[in-house]
Amino acid sequence: MKRIGFFLLSIMVATGAVAQVEGTIHFMKSLPQVVNNNPAFRPLYKGHIGLPGSSVFVAYTNNGFTYTDLVSTQNGTTTADLSRLSSTLRDKNFITQSFQLDLFRMGFQLSPKFYLMGHVTAKTHAQIMIPKDVVGLFTDGTTPYVNGVANLNSQLNGMGYLESALGASVEPVRNLRIGFRAKFLQGAASVNTVRGDGQLIVDSNYNITANANVQVTTSGINSLTNGNPAVSDLLKNTGFGLDAGATLELIPGLTLGASILDLGFISWKNDLRQYTLDPTTANYTFRGIDVNRILDDQDGYLDEQMDSLKSRFELQESTGAAFRTTLPTRLLLSGEWQVIKNFSVGGLMVLQSYKERLNPTLVLSANKNFGRGLTTSFSYTLSNNGWNNLGVGVSLNMAPFQIYVVGDNLLRVPMALVADGNMNRVINNAHFFNLRAGLNFVWGRIKTDDGKSRSTPTGSSRMADIRSKKRKR
Repeated sequence: MKRIGFFLLSIMVATGAVAQVEGTIHFMKSLPQVVNNNPAFRPLYKGHIGLPGSSVFVAYTNNGFTYTDLVSTQNGTTTADLSRLSSTLRDKNFITQSFQLDLFRMGFQLSPKFYLMGHVTAKTHAQIMIPKDVVGLFTDGTTPYVNGVANLNSQLNGMGYLESALGASVEPVRNLRIGFRAKFLQGAASVNTVRGDGQLIVDSNYNITANANVQVTTSGINSLTNGNPAVSDLLKNTGFGLDAGATLELIPGLTLGASILDLGFISWKNDLRQYTLDPTTANYTFRGIDVNRILDDQDGYLDEQMDSLKSRFELQESTGAAFRTTLPTRLLLSGEWQVIKNFSVGGLMVLQSYKERLNPTLVLSANKNFGRGLTTSFSYTLSNNGWNNLGVGVSLNMAPFQIYVVGDNLLRVPMALVADGNMNRVINNAHFFNLRAGLNFVWGRIKTDDGKSRSTPTGSSRMADIRSKKRKR
C-alpha cells in the first residue's frame, strides 16, 4: 500500500493509453460484480465478500488501428510499415486503457426487498488521441501538405484514484427494483490536457511554419516521479460520484434494465504543475538549410538552427491552478429474456462519454446455468471499429468459493488455438479487449417462493407464482 501511487501511475502512463464497458458480465447474475453495471441488480447470493486483489480488471481499446496495420512480413522478416498504418488511421485515433483492483467488496441481503453493497477499488483511466497527420508526416513527408495544413492537435488525459462506494438495491413495488450507489473518490494522480493544438503549414515554396498552443495540467505526477510520497500525501484530491439504476420485469420472463454510472468529479488541488506552449513564441518558420554556410564550414550554423527551434517549443513549467475532471460517464440500457429455465438471451446498449467523445457499444448475449455449480455467458460485441469481438464468461460456484473469468473479446483466443494452434493472429488484429478475473466468498443462494433457486434475481416473484398456480391445478 505504501507505493500505491507508483502503481497507479505506472498503469496509467507506461501503457500510454478510459473506463471500459463490461458487456459479458452484465448477464452473469451469479457474480457479485454484476452490480458494477447496475446498482439495482441483486446477485444470486445473499452475501459475498471480496478480499484485496480478489477482483482484477484490465481493458484496452483503440478506434483506429491494430498491430497488423503497423507491420508487414516478407520472407519471414517483420518490419514497420508506416505507409500501411497511415492508410488505416482515422482523423482522430483514440487509444484507451483501464485498470481496476478491488481492495475490498461486500454485499448482504438484509431482506428480500433490500440489498446492501459496498466496495473499495483502485482505478485508473487513461486516453490518448493521436491525429492521423502525425503519422502522415513521417510516412509521406511534407509534400502532401503543400498549400495546406497538417493537423497536429493531440490530447492525453488520465487519472488514478481510490473509489470507496456504498449503495443499496430496493424493491418499492412488485416487479420493480431501483438502486443507488454513492462514491467517495480520492485522487492520486492526473494528467489533463486543456489545449493541445498544433499545426504545420507548408507554402508553395516549401517553407514550413510550425505553431503550437498547449496547456497541460497535472496533479501528483511531480511527487511520484521525483520523490517517494506517502499514501496520505497522494490521496488529498477528493471528489464524489453517483450510480443509479432500475430493473423492471415487464412481462413474465422479460426484464428491462437501465443505469447511469460514474456521474461525478474529482477536484485536483495537490502537487499541481502546469506545462504550456505560448503561441506567440511557439511559432517558427523553417525556410530550408543554407548549403553555402555548411560548405563554408561555419561553426555552429546547424546547432544554431536547432537551438532556435528548441527554445521556441520547449514546454514551460510552472505551478498550476486547481482543476476539476469528470468521470467517464456511461448510460446502459438492457433487456433479458428467460427462454427456458436456466437459459436466457440478452442485449445491452452502452453510451460512454469522456472528454467530449461519445463511444457507443452493443452487446448480444446468450447465458446458460448448469445447475448451481457452473454459470456461463457468451457474447458478441460491436465497439470501437471492431466487429468480431466474441466474449465468454465462466463462473465456478462452489460456495463458499466462487472462481470466475470473464471478458468481452476472450473467446477468439481459444478458438484460434484450436483452429491452428496460434493466437497471435487474434491478438494482432484486436481493436478491443477486456478481462476480469477473481475469487469471491459467497453464501446463501437466493431462492424463489416455490423453494427453487432463482435464475434471474430481478426482485420479481411473478414467474414463481405462475408455476405454483399451475401445480395446484
